[in-house]
Amino acid sequence: MALRYILGEINSGKTFTCVNEIIQSAENKDKTILYIVPEQFSMQSQKNILSKMKNCVSMNIRVFGFKHFAYYLLSKCGSMNKVVLDNIDKAILLKKAAYSLKRNGKEKLYYNKVMENQGFLDKLGTLITEFSQYQISSDDLSDFAISIENEKGEISGLNDDFVGKIKSISALYNEYSNLLEGFVSADGILDILYEILSSDELRPKALDNAYVWIDAFNGFTPQEYKIIEALYKYTNDVNIAFTVDTPKTYYEKIDLLEPYYEIKKCINRLTEMAGTKNVKMSVVSQDENTKTPELEYLGKNFLNHFPEPYRDNVNNIEIVEANNKYDEIENLCYSIREMVMNKGYKYGEIGIITCDDSYNIPLCYGLKKYDIPNFLDSRINITNHILPVFILSAIEIINTNWSPKAVFDYLKTGLVTFITPDSTATLENYVLEHGITYSWEKPWEYGFKNKSDEFKKLINTHRENVYNSLKVLLDIKPSKKYSIKEISVKIFEFLESSNIQNKLNTATRNKTIEQQELNHQVWNTVTNVFEKMVDNLGDEEVNLKEFYALLTAGLSTATAGMVPPTQDSLVIGDMVRTRLPKIRALFILGANEGFLPKTNSDTALITDKERAKIAEVSAYKIVTAPNIISKINQELLNIYFAITKPDDYLYISYSLNALPSKGDLLPSDIVLKIKNIFPEIKTTKALENIKFVNDLNAKRPAFEYLIDTISGNGELNDNEKNLYKYFALNNQPYSEEIKTLLSTVSATDTNCLSEESMDKLLRGDVDVVKKLNLSVSKLETYSSCPFKYFLKHLLDLKERAVYSLDSMDYGNIYHSVTEKVLRNNYEELSENLPAILKDYSEVTDYENYTKDYKNTYTQYKNFVSKFVEKYTDEYTKQELDKDNFTTSFTALESLNRVKKIATDYILATTTQIETSLFKPFDFEVKFGQDGTFPPIEIPIKDNISINFTGQIDRVDIYDDDDTAYVKIVDYKSKDREKIEPTDSHKLTTDKIDNMLLMQLPTYLSAFVDFLNKYFDNKIALNTEDKDTAIKYKKLKSSHHKVQPAAMLYSEIFKPISSDSFKNKNLANKRAYYYGAEGIFLDSMKVALDLRNKDTEKNNFYNIKYLNPDIKSDKNYSVSISDEDEFQAVLDSNANNLKKLGEDIINGLIPICPFIQNKNDSNTSACKYCPYSEICKKDIKEINIREFIKKD
Repeated sequence: MALRYILGEINSGKTFTCVNEIIQSAENKDKTILYIVPEQFSMQSQKNILSKMKNCVSMNIRVFGFKHFAYYLLSKCGSMNKVVLDNIDKAILLKKAAYSLKRNGKEKLYYNKVMENQGFLDKLGTLITEFSQYQISSDDLSDFAISIENEKGEISGLNDDFVGKIKSISALYNEYSNLLEGFVSADGILDILYEILSSDELRPKALDNAYVWIDAFNGFTPQEYKIIEALYKYTNDVNIAFTVDTPKTYYEKIDLLEPYYEIKKCINRLTEMAGTKNVKMSVVSQDENTKTPELEYLGKNFLNHFPEPYRDNVNNIEIVEANNKYDEIENLCYSIREMVMNKGYKYGEIGIITCDDSYNIPLCYGLKKYDIPNFLDSRINITNHILPVFILSAIEIINTNWSPKAVFDYLKTGLVTFITPDSTATLENYVLEHGITYSWEKPWEYGFKNKSDEFKKLINTHRENVYNSLKVLLDIKPSKKYSIKEISVKIFEFLESSNIQNKLNTATRNKTIEQQELNHQVWNTVTNVFEKMVDNLGDEEVNLKEFYALLTAGLSTATAGMVPPTQDSLVIGDMVRTRLPKIRALFILGANEGFLPKTNSDTALITDKERAKIAEVSAYKIVTAPNIISKINQELLNIYFAITKPDDYLYISYSLNALPSKGDLLPSDIVLKIKNIFPEIKTTKALENIKFVNDLNAKRPAFEYLIDTISGNGELNDNEKNLYKYFALNNQPYSEEIKTLLSTVSATDTNCLSEESMDKLLRGDVDVVKKLNLSVSKLETYSSCPFKYFLKHLLDLKERAVYSLDSMDYGNIYHSVTEKVLRNNYEELSENLPAILKDYSEVTDYENYTKDYKNTYTQYKNFVSKFVEKYTDEYTKQELDKDNFTTSFTALESLNRVKKIATDYILATTTQIETSLFKPFDFEVKFGQDGTFPPIEIPIKDNISINFTGQIDRVDIYDDDDTAYVKIVDYKSKDREKIEPTDSHKLTTDKIDNMLLMQLPTYLSAFVDFLNKYFDNKIALNTEDKDTAIKYKKLKSSHHKVQPAAMLYSEIFKPISSDSFKNKNLANKRAYYYGAEGIFLDSMKVALDLRNKDTEKNNFYNIKYLNPDIKSDKNYSVSISDEDEFQAVLDSNANNLKKLGEDIINGLIPICPFIQNKNDSNTSACKYCPYSEICKKDIKEINIREFIKKD
């Protein structure tokens, strides 16, 4: 009955000593040997012992974690009749406790709103585990809650929030404890172990002659201390190994901030527990040092605050800097392969530690690409496996009345075999486009206007198949209550009817053994969850939503794990869970600030400050787990144990950029500390010195290097040509991949498509006389980024259509309604426009004026709204291809909002026109085969020209003697939250020169040109409308010349409340809100038109003079230029159209986005580009076209 410490520094041979002593003691067959280690280290410890036993097998050695020691002894003591619940049971019962307390509780608790949330319950489960470990019962917590509530006014810091939290946690803990009656929770299993050890009747006799070794712990919980104390009493010897810098059996003073604080405190407590018992100590130091000098020096100096720098060359510690995690992984995989192939390493002698879990999946893919065998030491949460997704989505379909997300989660699992993935995508597109969010029982009749009967039949066949596949579950009514057993039986009938178990086996028939084992584990785990729900709560009545929540709670706790392979393979793990065997090389990935060590965020239910308060009120004897400082020290110790683990080589890498957010990252302080210890160490750049062309140890990376080279510049050196021959000549599957690549990619310039490719892509846009049919908007897309034009207009890639009133619908409604009201009803609007709305220049009494204005404004607005209502309803019925539009409350609400916006806009536009010398002349003037005027034609080269089609929303004419001044207006719909100008459609000469806004100058120039030709009888109008023909003839008879005067964007915003106008600037504010923006010609007669014709005071156009010699008293937003400058703008635009057309004809499609400000990536065309996932380019890594501002 003795306690003995085995103490020493890191890698001093403590585990080696334990294993050797265990093997020697096991030679006496009468002895029982217990080797207690952390749970995750038990298998590795067994391997360590077996590897040392020289083909002998000893039946008297038992290797356990504390919990498995409890399960082992419990299995030997059947008379206890204890049913042990695991973490799955715990999660289900916690969910049940939350439901019961929320529905039946007499008082409202602090966590009432969130107590059913799974995230909250996960934190509560962790806290209850902590309570169990630290011997805090639900009664203890209840007493504590009552005490602090009574004394909260007397003790500082005991506020209502803190008391409320403790009361809520106490109530939930009590409810959970009540549900546990008759069971033993996994958290309480060590209490049962203590009960067995302390009982002469229950304790196995073999323990009386037991010898115990406890190894690899950094501290113990109160439960574990009790077990050790019992082992003192009832076994022969207890040997405990610790890593510590100064070996002692008791430490008088311990600094809270030192890394070994918890270990030294643990030794003190164990010594105190032993009391006067015979406490012995042996200090272990490994005589033979197998580490390289650098790693030995690192182990001795890493924890020192001011280490002496290592002055020799550093060859066995490498620090690597990478652009992103994928470069990190590529470099690591290449380095490992190189070490194994050329430096004599075995994979089993190499370990990998990832500092961030997001590395795990891409790392496994990378290692597979390099044919590197590996084992990921991690428990797999099964909720993302296809089987739980299949079950949960099927239940959710009924709960949500066939929500699209639930339906297509169900279909995409791969366990629904009556529909192919392509058909699933077609069905999903149809459902989302037409807003189907209800039962699929009856045939669908909408959305088939322009579709074939075959398509309609196909969609409804899929609908029927999906519906029939769920018929077994459709008997369950979401609102009705059933016993948990009844619902579970129905679900298993559903699984059986779907033949799921057989489908799971089929799905992995050609997969790896690991994937087959995972499917097997998941099936067993899922059935286990259902069994536990039925065993614990089988007669409990719940509705389907509550059943779904209970099932989700159970499945979210369930995990699957793989058995480590026996073959030569490396281990991937993390700093906390993983216990690596003896290794020669260690690779650490993701050593960035915030990840190594991890940022400790205090998000627990009881914060560190509250733990300190609990510790302060010590009379209540509530002791909690270590605080955040202790956790930081523990993590530093874990890092120290990891970096000192390898004997030969340490590799640490970090990233500079976080993907996909593309934010900047910094290296960890640990990296900086190692650099301070080793000032001679050099940081290498990932992938910098890798030459795949000379390395065929891993075929796939070498092949990808070759593909990148061919796709890049296509020029191969001699080595690369040999590599090409190796893969191209009957080396399957690589030869086929090369053929495919060469048939699709140009070998000369990936930014330029061949003439043959362009002919195929432009086939729909080029007619027989070689005229390229385009719109100006397409050219603007090409100007913003040629590659976007290629994807959008040549490949015709589109975003998935989702049922809604989208921006295109809004724009079409605004255009149509505005055009019809102004074309058909302008005279009525003009005649009824009250003077007070257009003449306010002489107003002095603003208080009365504002009151009158509001009343008059409201009356006139109602008058205008009648026309808007009429034309909006007509458009909706005739033009919107949304058959179930009127059944959607959201769509109808959106439509009412559109009507309000259109009414405000037309009212303001009417007022502007009435105060202007320009009057509406024509609406929706089209250029094209069916338009009023022919297409706009611009010659390119070799008898090829561009034909532009398009439409002017409104043309206003100002008559001046024999000259007709033309102003064109383009409507742009916007949803602006504040009354302030926007820059999105502000027309400036710089934007025209930079080919950003080309539509208005193109249309104005074309309209003036065609009208002059019409006046000269060189062309005829193409119109069957008599009124339009008469109007143009009348203009022709009274004018001899047409002059471009203005091009404006008129933006349509959110509706204005009359409360927006509260002061004397009311009219100016209104004009400012709806004022058009663009370019006006600077001539006196036209400039007069910019001002109120009576007062020369402009209220609707904010003027900024382009000519610096013309001074203005305000910074206005409408540019004015003289005739030469105006014409120069139009000519420059025509040249730009020609240049862009040539580039398109020549097949130039580089990834070259436009950027407004090269120092701000948010101003680039990539910001909201829907094709960014195809392009996958960082703006910092590609060519850009910068905004050029003229002097």
